[in-house]
Amino acid sequence: MPQPDRPPLATAAPPPRPESAAPCTRRAMPLPGPVRRGELDAVLVLRHAGAQRVRLRYELVGPEDAPVVALAGGISAHRHAAAHAEDASPGWAQGLLDPGRTLAPPGRRVLGFDYLGADGTLDVPLDTAD
Repeated sequence: MPQPDRPPLATAAPPPRPESAAPCTRRAMPLPGPVRRGELDAVLVLRHAGAQRVRLRYELVGPEDAPVVALAGGISAHRHAAAHAEDASPGWAQGLLDPGRTLAPPGRRVLGFDYLGADGTLDVPLDTAD
């Protein structure tokens, strides 16, 4: 059966980008307070892979006596969550930690850590229960 003639699809220019979606070009505001980077060796019992030796790498920034906010960003996250005195590059959660934002750190310490297995030493299935 022959197909009826159809008009070509209209191609319109994408709508203009709202100001709030413009790329961020401002300089990251460094988190205040001392910085501690380190790693811990641990044995974790994983749901599908049993006991595994892992190395947990972290970065902790903020006043020593402040409560800690742990940031768990998932597979694309890493320990450098935001700029600080020792590393001025913006971190993966910079937009949440800049002054006036949701997790702005006055009176808090910020803990970021590398995704488990990001260093390639743990090549096993991970479950959300892990």
